[in-house]
Amino acid sequence: HQQIWISTQSTWVLTQCDNLNQPSYQEKLDAELAMYEEEENRLIKELQILQEENTRVKQEMAQTEKEKEEMDTLIESYWKECNEFVQIDTLVWEKTCALDEHKQREMEQLETLNKTNILNKTFYIWYEGHYGTINNLRLGKLLCEKVDWDEINAAWGYAALLLSTLIRIARVNETKYRLEPSGSFSLVVQLATGSKYELYGGARVFWAESRFDKAMVGFLYCLNEVIQKQSKYLDPSITAPYPIKDDKVGELTIKLSGNRDERWNQALKYMLCDLKWLIGVTTLNQRNQQLKASFTNISL
Repeated sequence: HQQIWISTQSTWVLTQCDNLNQPSYQEKLDAELAMYEEEENRLIKELQILQEENTRVKQEMAQTEKEKEEMDTLIESYWKECNEFVQIDTLVWEKTCALDEHKQREMEQLETLNKTNILNKTFYIWYEGHYGTINNLRLGKLLCEKVDWDEINAAWGYAALLLSTLIRIARVNETKYRLEPSGSFSLVVQLATGSKYELYGGARVFWAESRFDKAMVGFLYCLNEVIQKQSKYLDPSITAPYPIKDDKVGELTIKLSGNRDERWNQALKYMLCDLKWLIGVTTLNQRNQQLKASFTNISL
């Protein structure tokens, strides 16, 4: 039996060897090998494509990450600017509120001051019958109602003190005359010559009336200087009640010599009206400048 099995195995091996040597089997193996090589080449190409795609995707991811970082930086900068804007807006709002409150207080104070004019109270200009008055002193004279020169001179003293005060407030540089208030014995100085003229009358000397006239003309000149300066801050349509030119106010001369009492009295009333108007204008301009300065200080 053992011999028979060996013989059978030998026959099978020989048969297989014969099959291997057959051309058709070899060709089949070559064909399969070529197919596998082709498949391998295809897979290698797909791998190359995938690697290229992977490289591209990585580059895109890197670019996207870079753009994301830039966007994050922009967003951070945006929010930072937003915060700064909110802070600035808050400060502006607080400053505006403070300005509004200050303005309200200033307006209330201005309203109070408008109701209480110090110059008007100190130098009260009004009238009594046919006379203009300052601090209840009549300035002028009429045949029908005599006024003592003491009262007239005292009234001129108040007028000189008032005008001198208005000159200082308006910071007027006197060019031709200067006032020297001294109660009932006030003077007007002519700057070019240094001559001093008495702003009071009643002296019993022949030249006194002429000097009194020169003093009143000088007073009128100083009054007009202040009016001209203060008018620069007003609407052109707002003017003094009675225009002043040379020795005339409202077309009436202020000189006493050669003049009728009633005309001189009327000229003095016109002069007092201009003085009262000037008090209001000067006070208004002064307050406007103070208010403007206050707002400027707040804005700074």
